[in-house]
Amino acid sequence: MKSILKYGKYFPSIVCFILFCNVEKCGAQAIDADEIIENNKLRWSDFAGPIDETSKYWARTNWRVAYKYKAFFRKDTVTIDLIVTPVLKATSWVLPDKKSDELLVHEQGHFDFGLLVAAEFEKAIKSTVLLRSDYSQKISFIFNSIIGNVKQLEIQYDEETNHMKNKKEQLRWNTKISEMLKAAQ
Repeated sequence: MKSILKYGKYFPSIVCFILFCNVEKCGAQAIDADEIIENNKLRWSDFAGPIDETSKYWARTNWRVAYKYKAFFRKDTVTIDLIVTPVLKATSWVLPDKKSDELLVHEQGHFDFGLLVAAEFEKAIKSTVLLRSDYSQKISFIFNSIIGNVKQLEIQYDEETNHMKNKKEQLRWNTKISEMLKAAQ
């Protein structure tokens, strides 16, 4: 808040916007049942959702990213206080007899894409000049662009790792995701 005040008087107007996304779709969703993951590290106990009996996969990590902000106006520009929260959706599941350390590492990779969205979004917003006339649309555009890019990466991740079965590619992606997260900070 100090940096906002040093520019003179602001006429605060609070604008909150929350958007939830996962690999499949974006839209408003309830917050209650979803979980903020402590230290951003998944445990098998986090996968408590109903198992999709029709799935050919052993587990499903459903994440979303929520954000909200307060906007502060000064003439034609806008400064925002942004809060971004990646969460694991309550619909995430695992087949009990398929739990393994390797599978958990793969599923962590999926959740890490949500962390990447959050970090890239915060970084992009901090470096963007926001104008009163279109700040809300610009924030939404930036978020949706990042989500789109990360969705493509996540699809590539599953294809190249063959859903963790290609161990060499899984190791390569583990390193790649870690490096992307560090670069986004």
